[in-house]
Amino acid sequence: ERAVGAGFVDFVALDLAASPFDAWTGTTAFWERLLSSGAAYPEWLPPDMSARQMKAGQMTYALSRLPTLELPSIRGLGLLLIFYVVLVGPVNYLVLRWQKRLHWAWVSVPLITVVFSAGAFGLGYALRGTDLILNKIAVIQLGSDGAANVTSYLGLFSPARQSYEIEVRDRGLLSPLTPDYNPWGPSNAGAGGEIVFVQGEPSLVRGLAVNQWSMQTFMTEGIQSDFGKIGADLKFEDEALTGTVHNQTPHTLKDSVLIMGNHFVRLDELGPGQEVAVTLELSNSTDRDFGQPLSYLIYGDQFMQSGPGGRPREAEVKRMVAENVLDQGSGFSQMSSRVPWGAEGGISRGLALLGWLDDAPPDVSVAGRSPGQQTTALLYAPLTFHLPVKGDLSLPPSLIPGTLLELPIEGGPCGPSNGTSIWLGRGEAVFEFQMPEDMRDVQVEEIKLIIGTDGGGWWQPPDTAVYDWVSGTWVALSDPVMGTNVIPDAANLVSQDGRVQVRLSSENNQGGCLYLDLGLEGKR
Repeated sequence: ERAVGAGFVDFVALDLAASPFDAWTGTTAFWERLLSSGAAYPEWLPPDMSARQMKAGQMTYALSRLPTLELPSIRGLGLLLIFYVVLVGPVNYLVLRWQKRLHWAWVSVPLITVVFSAGAFGLGYALRGTDLILNKIAVIQLGSDGAANVTSYLGLFSPARQSYEIEVRDRGLLSPLTPDYNPWGPSNAGAGGEIVFVQGEPSLVRGLAVNQWSMQTFMTEGIQSDFGKIGADLKFEDEALTGTVHNQTPHTLKDSVLIMGNHFVRLDELGPGQEVAVTLELSNSTDRDFGQPLSYLIYGDQFMQSGPGGRPREAEVKRMVAENVLDQGSGFSQMSSRVPWGAEGGISRGLALLGWLDDAPPDVSVAGRSPGQQTTALLYAPLTFHLPVKGDLSLPPSLIPGTLLELPIEGGPCGPSNGTSIWLGRGEAVFEFQMPEDMRDVQVEEIKLIIGTDGGGWWQPPDTAVYDWVSGTWVALSDPVMGTNVIPDAANLVSQDGRVQVRLSSENNQGGCLYLDLGLEGKR
């Protein structure tokens, strides 16, 4: 197996459609092993559903975060109803009694109701606005060659019930976008009529029907060959990544963050051609919140801020987009857990730069109209770093990627983006950690196994064992603890190709998720 671009190519020296392979009892296990992890349809997803469309469908909620689509506040509606009740009741009665015209109530009550209804409709119309708005959210995955995979999610808000023709000026793939993807139902439900997607240069969306004060969505996927690069000169020492990051694109990256695993450091604004020194601490692995999504760790403080308008809308949209990219089984999270380490240190699990742009391709226009446009664009670029050539080496957790090999009788992964998590009900769960390829010559002296929980019921860890590759047996840990378990004399626990296997066993359904991380110490 070899990494090619953002995917993998596997070579098999057998005809997989002929005997004896097609009659082998291990065929199913072979394909499961070959396709995991990062397969198009992982175990947590029904095989008859599109992973791409299910993930993309979540972007409709981020697209709908427009001020014009916000529901009115409960307080405002309550005050409006109280004003109506007081006006049509006591005020109307007192005025008619003062004029000695109580019999006019049969006229005044309907008249007040009509006027009040017209006023409420006018107020709602003014709040919703009369502008046509095109909202675009772009996710840009930047490659090392300067090419970028650009996925743009677009939503058109209309103040009136109408059909539109959209022009998209690139050769990307157009497709519908719905919040509840159903492969057996209609592809897109609008205000009526058929939606036609025309691929070409430019591409067209015809018959995009939008209800009044509603939004209709679609997406486009394409490649821009000359987007630019993000350079990095980073090295690992003293349980931290230090060095420089260089923005070699013509774009300004705002609110940029360097991440690895669940660790991150903020770089703030990074202008075109700008280079910045960074230090990413990796030594506090046991202090992090297990099970907490990375998007909340990065943007949670901004998202939870309150003000006159409630939670900041911009921060919430950023959190939702980052969650889709980092925490929802995206190509990034799958790729970062499988990409092998290269000859110069390679790509570690989740090492990447994230930044936000003010604009992103493609150019989109509406025939015969000039809509207002709003853009939120996230760029993420996987980066590499260098390991020490010789001497003592201490790798903290987050640097050694892991996968779930065997599921228990009762249980399953705790989310698609964490390959070393398990909801363990009953049975055995086996995990495998893979050391970097250029560390196969390291003499491992000590393994640090981190066991964490989200607090859902595990006060003590389940029975824990590590596989001994020399004796071919499982070695149980005596009195494992939540947190760091130090395993000395660990040379036999690492295979010749750098694998470490850990088994969790339980016969009692305690509930809650368990999370594993692995670190090691040795010499090279």
